[in-house]
Amino acid sequence: MLRAKRASVRANDLSGQWPVQAGWYAIGRFNYSFLDRRVLEGVAGVEYNAGCWLFRGAFQRIQAAAQTVSTGIFFQMEFNGLGSLGSDEIVTMLKRNVQGYAVTNPSQSSLVPPSMHRQPFEQVF
Repeated sequence: MLRAKRASVRANDLSGQWPVQAGWYAIGRFNYSFLDRRVLEGVAGVEYNAGCWLFRGAFQRIQAAAQTVSTGIFFQMEFNGLGSLGSDEIVTMLKRNVQGYAVTNPSQSSLVPPSMHRQPFEQVF
């Protein structure tokens, strides 16, 4: 008789960037360990693109060791063509930790996410 070994899930990792409403994006990552019964890494953030300016905000929590937790809060306000308030650390952190994250105001138009492309008709909200 053959017995199939039961595969056990040791961790769950969910991350992404989701359009919520016109100009608004939710950004997040949830990495949970079933063995340790704790969140290993969590990222929660929002991004608002108003066209000529953009706001990003995020909270990050990392389980660095058994009894050590590291947290960080990041904010950035960007003015297209002028500059930004805050550092680029938030963009670096989101690109590194959230699979599929892309800025919604890239300098190259070919890098604009599909949800930001103009429609052939005008949207009325």
